[in-house]
Amino acid sequence: MTKLIYVDTNIYIDYFDGRTDYLRPPGEFAYQLLKRTFNCEFRIIVSSLVVDEIEYNLILKSLLN
Repeated sequence: MTKLIYVDTNIYIDYFDGRTDYLRPPGEFAYQLLKRTFNCEFRIIVSSLVVDEIEYNLILKSLLN
């Protein structure tokens, strides 16, 4: 049986923005998690709040660029 996981907004933002810091690469961790999901290791649970936050961040980013 495939595990269900809840992925918070920050994981998606880490992936889309390719964020990094001095200790670890959160963008790479997010990529690996999503890659494993696309390989059917996990099923993602998404809340409407996460969808709203992602949409807000993408719109904000497009307006600033």
